[in-house]
Amino acid sequence: RAQVRQPLTSCVIEDAIPLQLLNMGLTFSSGVKLLTNVSLSVPQGSLIAIMAANSVKARSTLLKLLGQVVFPTEGHVFMPTHLRVLHVSYQPQMLMTGMWLNLTLGMQDAPHERVHAILADLGMRKTLKLLENKESMEDDDLSWLGNVSATEFALIHLARGFIKSAEVTLFSRPLAHFNTPEARRPVLAMIEELVANRGVRLPAEGRHRRRPRTCFFTPETEAEAELGDYVLTIEHGNHISMREGRRDHGLLTAPPPPPVPPLPPPPPPPPQTP
Repeated sequence: RAQVRQPLTSCVIEDAIPLQLLNMGLTFSSGVKLLTNVSLSVPQGSLIAIMAANSVKARSTLLKLLGQVVFPTEGHVFMPTHLRVLHVSYQPQMLMTGMWLNLTLGMQDAPHERVHAILADLGMRKTLKLLENKESMEDDDLSWLGNVSATEFALIHLARGFIKSAEVTLFSRPLAHFNTPEARRPVLAMIEELVANRGVRLPAEGRHRRRPRTCFFTPETEAEAELGDYVLTIEHGNHISMREGRRDHGLLTAPPPPPVPPLPPPPPPPPQTP
């Protein structure tokens, strides 16, 4: 039974309702137990990394339980009903439709400037180039599907989740398609922005008026797991432990830009001739 520190005081009472697993368990039809009698409580507005002692499948199944893609055979998963919950799968999913609709599914009226800024932050130069073609904005245009690499497909899949910026987002191995720390860093930074700014590429001055964003993700390494507020580990014996991570240390946040030097003083006026 894992408990974490209390959430920060909020001016909206619904924001203080935690996300909870209550005596939850999952047994497959074969009789194999994956999780047993799990109870934990997570405050809204947290970044949670999920690790497993011996099973990748256990991590992905737990995300599906949290996202109500699958349902427990005992106990309950409690998500406040006013929250939008988005499960972002490991395998990229594309619609047989235009690029714009693939990026903004459910949010087709998203401001173009915001969408383009998210794509630029993720380094999606190919996608941005294709969006310059007006045909890519049409729902029936499929020509772009043959002009995008596997890595770009993965980024489109992730960008859709960042554009949505749901109150609860569940990322299944969002870093697995990228081989280097440099390639993974923009995705990690955007995951943190989702939580810290209560949405990606949304005005900072309106943050206090938006609902908290909670994000669960399954990292590739122990070091990446430490970047969360909390690290949740599925132990041997199908139990779950939770401890605090190191997100408060600012490991994801980029350093602030150097201060702009002051302008030099204006030159003295030329001497006046008598």
